[in-house]
Amino acid sequence: MRSLLPRTYYPFFARFRHPSPIQQKAAGPLLKGKSVLLVAATASGKTEAFLAPLVERYFGELKSGQKHLLLICPTRALVNDAARRLEKPLKSCGLELRRRTGDASESPEDRPAALWITTPEGFDSLLCRHPRWLGRTAAVILDEIHLLYGSPRGTHALCLLERLDHVCRALQCPLPQRVGATATATQPEPIAHSFLGTDALVVLETAVRSVRLHYHDWIDFDQLRDTLADLSDGQKVLLFASSRAEAEEAATHMKGRPPFGNNVFVHHSSLSRKLRLGAEQAFLRQTTALMCSTTTMEVGVDVGDIDWVVLLHPPEDRLNFVQRSGRSGRRQGAAQVLVCCREEAERVRYRYFLERGEAPPMSTGVMPQHDSVVVQQAMSLIYQNPRKQVQAAALLQRLAPELRSGWDVEDLEELLQRLSQTGWLVESPHGYAAGKKLGRAYALGQLHANIGSTTQKQVEIRDSFSGKVLGTVDADARGRIPSRVRLGGRSHVLRQDYRQQSVLAAPSHLDDAPVRGFGPAAPIELESSQDFGQWLGLAPRCLLSGPQGNLLGHFLGSCWGQMLRRHLEQCYPGALIYTDAFVVAWQGSFVEEVWNRDALWGCVQKFAPSIRRQMQLGRWFSQLSRRRQRQELMHQLRWDWVEQTWLQAPLRPVSGEQAHPLKQLLQKDADFTIAGFFPIQAEDL
Repeated sequence: MRSLLPRTYYPFFARFRHPSPIQQKAAGPLLKGKSVLLVAATASGKTEAFLAPLVERYFGELKSGQKHLLLICPTRALVNDAARRLEKPLKSCGLELRRRTGDASESPEDRPAALWITTPEGFDSLLCRHPRWLGRTAAVILDEIHLLYGSPRGTHALCLLERLDHVCRALQCPLPQRVGATATATQPEPIAHSFLGTDALVVLETAVRSVRLHYHDWIDFDQLRDTLADLSDGQKVLLFASSRAEAEEAATHMKGRPPFGNNVFVHHSSLSRKLRLGAEQAFLRQTTALMCSTTTMEVGVDVGDIDWVVLLHPPEDRLNFVQRSGRSGRRQGAAQVLVCCREEAERVRYRYFLERGEAPPMSTGVMPQHDSVVVQQAMSLIYQNPRKQVQAAALLQRLAPELRSGWDVEDLEELLQRLSQTGWLVESPHGYAAGKKLGRAYALGQLHANIGSTTQKQVEIRDSFSGKVLGTVDADARGRIPSRVRLGGRSHVLRQDYRQQSVLAAPSHLDDAPVRGFGPAAPIELESSQDFGQWLGLAPRCLLSGPQGNLLGHFLGSCWGQMLRRHLEQCYPGALIYTDAFVVAWQGSFVEEVWNRDALWGCVQKFAPSIRRQMQLGRWFSQLSRRRQRQELMHQLRWDWVEQTWLQAPLRPVSGEQAHPLKQLLQKDADFTIAGFFPIQAEDL
């Protein structure tokens, strides 16, 4: 490799004893200019594997400022971490890097650099503000690419790549080389073909790190703190919570007490830039510390001396488990993971994660489209166009192929007309221009994202003494906010400053401040639930029925679980009902008509719109026509698969030993357990 990389080998690989297998395999294809997807375990040196060959290939153009590299990361924490790690080797090559996120909005025109690191939203912002500069992109790299595949952000990224290619063609520049990297892609070929092109090469390193799982019977945070204090090598711990609220609660209970003292930090997307960066840097510096985080610290952040990972709940997907467990044990080789179990069902989930590992996931067919991205792209293209206008035909040409097949010029013209009627756009002789609402969103940087919902209002919180932004909190459906919240592991009292039209926070000495306004945990998708059911030997569906009630294993995921609850509440008024992502239980007899095709189709029609906030639909979903909203809801719920596979599968009755895996999925604190309906005894069957 020294001969292949004469200018970059020592800056990038001197700290390694020898190049890793993925680094050796990737160098040749990347130096030849091929589009490549790198798949290797965490801590295998993927970043150096793709960056060193790319810098070597384009070294002269990067040095002279004629070209630059664009690295796209899924989170701002990963952007900051990549910048920290890559600054030194690039500087040794005489090159510089810059960041482009909401935390660091540096201008490429004012401060040129060889490498720019950004997020998909930052990429969108660059296309709006500096499209000609992007025409000089030598290569674009998508890190942790599996987090984009199948999501609105992934569809967004595909459209941005298409727009980048259009810019390069218009400027008569060569198309950028495309590269992807991931540690958990179990279906690398579809991901590579979707993002990198049909001729993309997959470079795979199959070595898997071992995971040592330690079970902790959950009682409360005090007991968890004692357990962590007893770990002989538990000096630095990364704790994953299922929501921002739970991360704040964990930090509040852990801070100021042994074994971590005041070295307890919080990291999630509702914190301000200053608080997040401060937490990252302080955690890196300390030798004994605890970081309480959501998914923002799940991928890529290189904190090599983490001794333990703590999971308060099972992740929503086994690939998330692989990512989180891989954060620990990089020095020892084996990942040390402490998992908190509240009941037997959670132990079963963790055993499933370990046994299935990175096996190919269950698939329901074609990934759903996300038409709401078209709305955002129409608005974004206005600011990329020098005339600040957009036309339906131009928009169609710049959509990703996956979206273009479902739209035509007439459909897009109808969409643009609707946006003009709602005040987002203004019709002009040569197309559509930005309206006042869009102008405000653009000025505030709210145009470039497809995360969240337009119906969910986020309120900015400022310190009452310094005026500095602490973070945001979600308002309820009526726009109200809680009187007290926790931010950064500290309690704050909130008050509305109507003159300044802001919310001010003052420190509170009460540690029992309610933790509200941070949103629910991520839902479990249908494919993940069905995969779990197959591992149990119970999918697609099974039934345990007795005189006191019924327990149906549907394994359709969290969104279907919510709809089935509402469906049963109509079919069995006043009955006890329990539902989650795997099972549904109800009091009363089993009626076949409740579960036929017409009944479930009516369930989709009536209840899907009311739970759409729990789905990954993108923040511009409400701007679509009702027909397209229904179509996207059906795709997200995988209705075609439910109709053609789930409903056609026999309803498998289970009893005796076969019923045990199903019964243990029902939570102990469910109403059925209290009422004596479950667990069902043998004599009840």
